Amino acid sequence: MRELFKTFLSCLVAGVLAATAVHVDSTPETPQSLNDEGQLFYPAFTDPQAPKTIEVIDYDEATATALPLKVEFRRNRWLIPSHSGYPADAEQRLANTAAALVELRKDAIVSDRADDHGRFGVIDPLDSKVSSLTGRRQAGDIA
Repeated sequence: MRELFKTFLSCLVAGVLAATAVHVDSTPETPQSLNDEGQLFYPAFTDPQAPKTIEVIDYDEATATALPLKVEFRRNRWLIPSHSGYPADAEQRLANTAAALVELRKDAIVSDRADDHGRFGVIDPLDSKVSSLTGRRQAGDIA
């Protein structure tokens, strides 16, 4: 009789645990701040002719150096200020670059851990606080 009671009690506990597991939602909830997949990256940026400065930072992993390129729209043309105001002759490429950013949309978040930034190549090439030489990619700024 004692063994039958132990079996019944074990089945009762198992049933309560199973009912609790079914009732509790085990799906992790995505925070609202990370739930913006598919939205525009720069919602206020609608006119590709509006920027007066475009800066792109390339990173050379072999030499561990950031290679900035900045162009400014002055005197009705695009100029490279770091080269004594030399005219940038790729105006169509600059327009295409700016236009591509108008419709740039946010992708799915793969990770929000800083440890994963190097693996996904999203380390800012100008960030001097990060010691990793790999995982840095191009960065850009439009003003």
